Amino acid sequence: MTDSQHSRTEWPELVGVDIDEAVSKILSEREDLQVQPVPATYAVTADYRTDRVRVRFDEATRTVSRTPCIG
Repeated sequence: MTDSQHSRTEWPELVGVDIDEAVSKILSEREDLQVQPVPATYAVTADYRTDRVRVRFDEATRTVSRTPCIG
């Protein structure tokens, strides 16, 4: 893994992509992260974690609805 891949913190190109594909893509680039698919309408805690990416997705289309980022 290159330093630029390890330092990557967001994935804007994944908006509109299938949730399973998006999770796989993030893990392929940053296997050190916990990737959590979360339906867009679900509430989550506001704690910030540098080892987590929440991937918000539309339940009807199963596509990413917001830019996934560390936090």
